[in-house]
Amino acid sequence: MDWKTVYPIVPWQAMMILGWVLGQTAMFFYLAHRLTMETLATWGGMRGLGDLSEVLWISGMMLLWLYPMCHWYLELKGRHPESFLRYL
Repeated sequence: MDWKTVYPIVPWQAMMILGWVLGQTAMFFYLAHRLTMETLATWGGMRGLGDLSEVLWISGMMLLWLYPMCHWYLELKGRHPESFLRYL
């Protein structure tokens, strides 16, 4: 089985799609990640914890968690183009 059959999108295309979605929802992404990270730091006891490898791991997990939310928000903005959502 060829890898192109299993993964029809090559990695650089996936990164472009990720960048496009996050670019269209930049303020929403910022607010959601800020709220999540502050909550984890304050009540999760993660403030000042870890080294660079842990920071990169947590950043990757945040992207995996926030991408579907940003994609949903982008679709919501598309359904209501004249609402205040276009500013977030």
